[in-house]
Amino acid sequence: MLRGCRWQFTLFLLAALSLAAGLVWRDFLRSDPEQGDSDPPPATTAAIATPDTGPVDAPVIGEMDGEVDIPTFREGLVGSLAHLNPLLAAPGSLEAQVGGLIYEGLTGLNSKGEPVPELAAGLTVTTSGLEYVVTLRDDVLWQDGVPFTATDVMFTISLLQARDFPADSEVARFWRTVEVDVLAANVLRFRLSQPLGSFLDRLTLPILPWHALQGTAPARLADHPFNWSPIGTGRWQLEALRHKENEEPGQVDFRLAPTWQGRGEATNIPAGSRLRLELFGDFDEALHALAGGAIDGLAARTLQQQEAILALADQNALHLAFSTDQRVAMLIFNWQREASAFLRDQRVRLALASSLDREAVVTQTLGNRAVIANSPLWPGAWAWTNDLAWPGEDLDAARWLLQTARTREDGVESGGDNTLALRVLAFDDPVLEAMLQRFAGQWARVGIEVTIDSRPDLAYRQALRNGDFDAALVEYSAGHSTDPDIYPFWHVGQYPDGLNFGGVDDRRLSELLERARREPWGVNRSALYREVQETFAERVIALPLFHPVVIYATAPGVSGMQLDRAGISANRFESLDLWPVRSG
Repeated sequence: MLRGCRWQFTLFLLAALSLAAGLVWRDFLRSDPEQGDSDPPPATTAAIATPDTGPVDAPVIGEMDGEVDIPTFREGLVGSLAHLNPLLAAPGSLEAQVGGLIYEGLTGLNSKGEPVPELAAGLTVTTSGLEYVVTLRDDVLWQDGVPFTATDVMFTISLLQARDFPADSEVARFWRTVEVDVLAANVLRFRLSQPLGSFLDRLTLPILPWHALQGTAPARLADHPFNWSPIGTGRWQLEALRHKENEEPGQVDFRLAPTWQGRGEATNIPAGSRLRLELFGDFDEALHALAGGAIDGLAARTLQQQEAILALADQNALHLAFSTDQRVAMLIFNWQREASAFLRDQRVRLALASSLDREAVVTQTLGNRAVIANSPLWPGAWAWTNDLAWPGEDLDAARWLLQTARTREDGVESGGDNTLALRVLAFDDPVLEAMLQRFAGQWARVGIEVTIDSRPDLAYRQALRNGDFDAALVEYSAGHSTDPDIYPFWHVGQYPDGLNFGGVDDRRLSELLERARREPWGVNRSALYREVQETFAERVIALPLFHPVVIYATAPGVSGMQLDRAGISANRFESLDLWPVRSG
C-alpha cells in the first residue's frame, strides 16, 4: 500500500522514479486525498498517432517441435473458434475462455472471485470514487519479449472507445464513458462519469500489445492476422494451430510461456508443459473422446451433459471435480401484470415460500447436479452469503397468510373454490418441469392451484420479455464477472426495458442496490450487499431455487483437478497432481 502521502507528493515520486513506485503491492485499494492544483504530465497519444508499420513477427503456427516426453494435458471443448482475440469475444464465449489463457488484465480474480492485481502493481482511488490511478508492474514482457507499458493499456481502450470498433458490446459502451490518461510510462489515470463500485472488476479487461497492432484502424481489427497469431502476457503461449477437414480450427496447442515464468510467478505446472485444446462439434463427440483416452479432461455444464458424464464416470473410473457455476435459478413473480396483482402482497409471497420444502425438491430432482440457493447472488460473488433467514416450511402459517391477504379490503383474485391460481412459465426441459410439478404438489396443500407452462427456447424468451406469466423459472448469470452487482436484475428502473422481467418494485431494495453499485470501497460494499440479500429474503422478492453445478471429469491417470469457487478459471490446471507425459 502506498505510504501516507498526499496526491501531489505521490505524483512527484511517480514522475521522478518511474518504475520504482510500482515494485511492491501491499494493499489493493487505498483512499487518496482529493487532487490539488498541480498539473499532471500530459497524456501520451502515441498509441493512436504512430504510423502504420504493421505487426511484428507473430508466433509461428505450425507443427510441434518434435520433443518427446513432454508433460501435456489435453482438454476437450465443445464449439468452434472464430478468432483468438478476447477483445472481440462475447463474455463467456469459447473465444473468451481461450483468450483468458493467453492474455491478462490490470486486475484478475482470485479463487474467491475477488479482484486482485495482475498487470497492475498498485492502485489509488480518490474519496469521490471518480478517479483511479493505476501503477503497472515493471517486470512484465509480452510473449515476444517486448516490455509491457501503459501505452498498451491506452491503445486497447482506445480501440474499444472508437465508434467503428467492430464488436459493439456492453463492454465497449462502458469504456466510452471512461476518460483515460497516461501519466508516465507505467502510470495511468481513469476518470469515471459516476462512481462505480465494480470498476476493479472492469479492469480485468484483457490488454492487447500496441507494438503488434499499431496503426490498425478499429474497423480493421476483426480481419487482422493478429487474431490467429496472438501475443499476450499470460502464462500460456500459442505454439500450434491445426485445422479440421472443413478448415475450422480443431486443435490449439499452447506451451507454458517463458516470459510469464520469468516473472517468478508461483506455479505447480511442470516447466516446459504443453496444453492442448481439442475442439468438438458436440458434447457426445467430446465424451466419446474422453472415454477412449483421446483427451484428459472435459467439463459438463448442462443437466443432460452432467447426466452423461456421471454415467461414464461410473464405468471408467474418471476423477470428478465439482464447482457451483456463476448462475442462480430463481422463481420470479410478476409484479406488474394485473392478473397476478396478488403477488405484490408480501404476505402472498411469504405464503408461497412457507408452503415449500425447496431443499428436498431440489435434491430429489437434481441430486448432485445442483446445490440449494438461498441468495440472489451466486457463490462466485465475493459478497455472497448463504445463511439468510428464509421462511421454513410451515403450512399453517402459509394458510393464515393467504387468508389474511384474501380478507384485505382490496382482496386478491382467486377461483370460485377459493383457491389461488398461479401459472408458472418454464423452459421446456423434463427435469425442470419435474421439479416444478413437485413444487405444485406442495402448493396444492394450502389451496394454491399451479399450471406449468413449459415452452421451447424462443417462445419462452418471448413470453418472459413480454411479461406473459404469473411466475417464471429464470436463470440469472454473472457471465465472466464475479462482482455482486445485481442491479440489472432487480432495480425498478430496469423494467420494462432491462432484465427486471417481473417488474419488481421494492423501494428499499432499489435504494440499496443503487448505494452498493456506487460505493467504491470493498468493505462498505460487502456490508451493503449483505443488507441487499437480507432484504431480498425478508420480503421474498423472488424465490432462489438452486445453483447449477459444473462437473469436470479427468481421465483415470490424471487426478487432483480443483475448481475455484467462481467456477472454471484459466488457472484450473494448477491443481493437477500429475500431468500426463506424452510423446511429441
